[in-house]
Amino acid sequence: MQSLLTFGLLEAVVEQHIPATKLIKDEGGTLVMTRDCISQIIHDFVERVRSMMVNILTLHFSVFEPLGADAPSMVCFIALVSKALVNATMVFPPGLARQGFSWSVIWVPDYRQVITKEMVADGWCPSVVEYLVSTFSVSSLEYVRSQGPAGETGISHGDCSPTACAQYRINEETYAPKHASSCRWLTAPRGVSCEYSKPPLEEVKQLVLENEIPVITVVDGSCDGSARLQIHRASNTPYVAISHVWADGLGSTTEKGLPTCQLRWLSSLVSKIQPGAAFWTDGICIPEADHIRKKAIGMMARTYNEAVAVLVLDSGVQLCSSAQPPDEKVLRVLTSGWMRRLWTLQEAVLSKELHLAFADRTLLLTDLMPPPSDMLLSPHLTNLAGELFRLTKLSKHNSYAIGDVARSLRWRGTGKPADETLAIASLLGADASDLVDLGPERRMMRLLQDIGRFPRNILFLLGSKAASRGISLGDGIVHGCPWRRRRRHDAVHPGT
Repeated sequence: MQSLLTFGLLEAVVEQHIPATKLIKDEGGTLVMTRDCISQIIHDFVERVRSMMVNILTLHFSVFEPLGADAPSMVCFIALVSKALVNATMVFPPGLARQGFSWSVIWVPDYRQVITKEMVADGWCPSVVEYLVSTFSVSSLEYVRSQGPAGETGISHGDCSPTACAQYRINEETYAPKHASSCRWLTAPRGVSCEYSKPPLEEVKQLVLENEIPVITVVDGSCDGSARLQIHRASNTPYVAISHVWADGLGSTTEKGLPTCQLRWLSSLVSKIQPGAAFWTDGICIPEADHIRKKAIGMMARTYNEAVAVLVLDSGVQLCSSAQPPDEKVLRVLTSGWMRRLWTLQEAVLSKELHLAFADRTLLLTDLMPPPSDMLLSPHLTNLAGELFRLTKLSKHNSYAIGDVARSLRWRGTGKPADETLAIASLLGADASDLVDLGPERRMMRLLQDIGRFPRNILFLLGSKAASRGISLGDGIVHGCPWRRRRRHDAVHPGT
């Protein structure tokens, strides 16, 4: 039995005879079993399988060899037609037998490299290209190529990599908020200025210390060109929370304030969503003082969850007209900087209503979701919209699995990796206020303790491991783990 479950098991799996000398060694005249060669045995097995897969793939595509350089594009065109036909059959009853296989993703040798080079040459950021090529179907990629990147002027991606866009690297020492595109200061003659406006600092601090969310309204102007900002308690004032990325120019603190033109613009947008409502944005409602800031971060889940709506502001999306076809609007949101930042994930997922500012008006995210009829007839739209649908799962279906978190995190980044645990705490049912005062590794350990229960397969996930004694599940825990979120707690972090 021992031989059957050792030698026999290994030989059955790797389909190769294994000499006894690889599993038995002599220690002082006693033969003992050893695992010294197991890694090499498995490595050889994996390499044989990989080589076989390459040979099989080459054989399958050899039929296209007479096409020469046109082979990749021809195979992809066949896949596009086939995917459209397969989608169309979904209108028939589910019980009807179907034949064939999925045409969603079909990689031809060298096609990945070809499409990557072409998209980067067209002006796409390498990190966005890597995301699209690694995630979406052939039909989606062909559509993306036909549309090209958003028409942003003066944007260069020469310093970007497949893992990060250089446009979102923030230098806190030199960072300054931007003025609204409509600000008269940008085109006015010298001597005309747009002052910064800020709320009463002590009022903001006091509300945060009282566990209240401070929200503001723009009341009127003053003689120095700034606006008077009135502070309200969110507990008795309807408000809209702003979701943005700092690289677009709305980052700041209560002490420094924001350009008055930006605040008036925000107030105007909010009034169209909820007339008379106040608004909350981290650049004006979170003080710089460390202990106050940490407490405000601990209330972030409440901030976005209790808002009547969340308004998304992204410079790329704002270049797109709301009159554009549904698939283009979905594409611009999907490839926006807002979709690639870590902190904005929870701001979207925790919202009751998610509005996005386009060039001419705001639209609900749910209005971008294609109806079933369009989904069947437009495979690329169905494929692209899937990632946006994931943002609505909690608010619309009261369901958000750890698999959803893992998939969303894979392509999102942050300028502060040490704060990643804070950014996902609320989505895993934990409370960020319990984590903000801890160091990065202790935050992870505390998060694991707060979650409490995990599926067995997390032990085999890849990723760095915690060095602390007693907990070694590690930072890779949230990637690919099919554990469902158990409860809704507070915790969201604003960030770059």
